[in-house]
Amino acid sequence: MGKIYKPESIRNVAILGHVGSGKTTLNEALLFRAKCIDKKGEVARGTTVSDYTDEEIKHNMSIRTSLSFIEWKDHKINLLDIPGSGDFSGEINPALRVAESCIVVIDAEFGIQIETEKHWQMANSFKRPRIIFINKIDKDMINHKELLEKIEHNFKEPPVVPIQIPMGNGKDFKGIIDIIYHKAFFL
Repeated sequence: MGKIYKPESIRNVAILGHVGSGKTTLNEALLFRAKCIDKKGEVARGTTVSDYTDEEIKHNMSIRTSLSFIEWKDHKINLLDIPGSGDFSGEINPALRVAESCIVVIDAEFGIQIETEKHWQMANSFKRPRIIFINKIDKDMINHKELLEKIEHNFKEPPVVPIQIPMGNGKDFKGIIDIIYHKAFFL
């Protein structure tokens, strides 16, 4: 039997975003960073923790909400990897009912997409706090300032406040600057 957690030490976090934005890949990175897995799986290879059914592997996408967890400072953080395709939007409502907060994943290359907007509105209806994780910021032709302006314009409720900003664009991407801690993190 695994470790037993008190209810006040358990957090549920929904990972939201448009299909292909990198939600499952982010989930893998969190599991790897927390040392829950020895190697990050890949969606394209069908080796991720959360997309493991034959259909998910065949289509390279999440079809149902999956649950994994990490431990942090004596807390259990349940990660709910939610499908990004509108075909599986029925998965969002139940996940947001149990989630206490959300990570909204945005693909820097494609920006805010339709399912991202829908997920944001659903998180609003449940009054869930959220952070935005901008994925693939090292791709060519990414204008970070323009993307941030679009995010701030589209997501006014609740207002968006950047806490990290990228250093460099495309091939010149060097890392991030954490605004809160006034510290740069280089690749």
